[in-house]
Amino acid sequence: MVVDDHDPDRAHQNTFFIEQPPCSVTPGAGPHDNRASREGMTRVSTPRDEARFVDRLIFDARSGARLTCVTTVTEARHMTQAPSAGPIHDLLDARIRRIAIVASSLLIAVLVLVSGAGRAVARPAAPIGQASRPTAALVRGQEATVEIPSIGISLPVVTGAQDVIDRGVAAHYNGAQWRHPTDPGRAGTYWLAAHNATHGSPFENLHAIAKGAEVRITRLDGRVFTYVVTGRDVVGTSTTLESVYGHDTTTPRILLQTCEGASERLLVHGVLTSVTPG
Repeated sequence: MVVDDHDPDRAHQNTFFIEQPPCSVTPGAGPHDNRASREGMTRVSTPRDEARFVDRLIFDARSGARLTCVTTVTEARHMTQAPSAGPIHDLLDARIRRIAIVASSLLIAVLVLVSGAGRAVARPAAPIGQASRPTAALVRGQEATVEIPSIGISLPVVTGAQDVIDRGVAAHYNGAQWRHPTDPGRAGTYWLAAHNATHGSPFENLHAIAKGAEVRITRLDGRVFTYVVTGRDVVGTSTTLESVYGHDTTTPRILLQTCEGASERLLVHGVLTSVTPG
């Protein structure tokens, strides 16, 4: 949302932007930096803008509209600098500080009400048991389908890294350059990553997965690999890839990954229990 720009009071006000960047899933990567673009930002230049923006935040929170991972306040002049511009000025005026506090408070409140603190929240999740998207038509590069019936997830799997994740599918992650991706059913870790709060939110229900839940990988040749969830944990973005993969290279395992807020990642672990011929 961009507040109405035709305001006669604007010439005598500082202009600020409320920045709400999307979440990056890749380990070791923080949130995207949007400061080089006004897309996804809200301009706040007058008290009337402030009132409209706060009203919009309250409406979005109550209606379950999409809330992104981070809310920050950026002075307009930073928009002309490089994306690596310095931190936000400490001396923001009281009006801007109020907006930041309201936005942060609403975001935290919605996180607690919906799922407990720590998870980025998108639009209301699909009902448990209902697929998050159809998979009848193949997408470009699709090699398999991942299904988690207990939480209503069914989506295409495509080998790749952040560019594939940003297509709104599950990436059979190959971003660990020192290690080749493991095929389903093979010894090692079959690693899938997807967004839960942007790009279609394909893993929006992953936070609700329970120990013992089945995860089915169906290849294009019809073979089905069934994994059972053994546990889950939350790690920081600086976590080493070795600790994500684990040290057991002899057992066929699966790893499902998505954002847990802007600075952490949810990891769901499982082991192979059966293979059904195609």
